[in-house]
Amino acid sequence: MEISEKELLQKTADTLLQEPVVLEVDITAKKPLHSFLQKIGWMPIKRRLVINPITLGNLVRISKILLEMDLAGRVDIKNILESNFKLIVENGDRMATVIAIAVHNDRSEPPAALVRFIKTHFTSRETYAAVTVVLKMMDLKSFMNTIISVKGMTVMSPQDQGRSIASGQPSEGL
Repeated sequence: MEISEKELLQKTADTLLQEPVVLEVDITAKKPLHSFLQKIGWMPIKRRLVINPITLGNLVRISKILLEMDLAGRVDIKNILESNFKLIVENGDRMATVIAIAVHNDRSEPPAALVRFIKTHFTSRETYAAVTVVLKMMDLKSFMNTIISVKGMTVMSPQDQGRSIASGQPSEGL
């Protein structure tokens, strides 16, 4: 899957509109028989993964995984290759799991076969594009704004709490 910058921006715009995003991934044959079966059309060459708007439960699950990664200050400028390799080794499975949770988008855990497919067939560019789409789909800014507005909101003023107003009846002090 070779995603251009324009396509990535288009997919990001689609996520903001809550449209499903379709990722098309090339399936690379690992064995000669698989390659032969792809050539004659008995095995697929590409696989389509659909990311629908992420539910609240999956938003929490993905956020938890991202927090466990603790990426702040982990890149060593002097040994950039070594530090990048360590980050990939430590977080590759987590990134595949994040993508799988977004694609599966269900209460249950994503199938192990889906996580394995992502780890086996996604290139680094495809992983980046998929994670970018997932993060945009999570729309954390709107979620946090909702929490902040609900937390700061009071339905009744302190002097009105405890009193009830019958439906259709005017309040005395208003």
